[in-house]
Amino acid sequence: MLPLALPHRSRTGRKGPGQMFVCMCRAVTEAQIRTCIRAGATTLEELSERSRAGTGCGGCLDSVEMILEDDEVFTATELDSLQQSA
Repeated sequence: MLPLALPHRSRTGRKGPGQMFVCMCRAVTEAQIRTCIRAGATTLEELSERSRAGTGCGGCLDSVEMILEDDEVFTATELDSLQQSA
């Protein structure tokens, strides 16, 4: 079986493909979920509404929530970095 995408490092240093499917039922990728977060989705419910991830079988909701938490941590770290350099 061929991989869905080539691996890369995320901003947090974790290995993982940005185009990896998180929700197979709705064909939603990690990159699409992160785009929804950048556009203002702040809760699991908002992410599901905007991306449709988790609206099929629901098996991906834990992964969607981890991406949301990972992105929030990165954003907080990024803000701290900007404040320190000012």
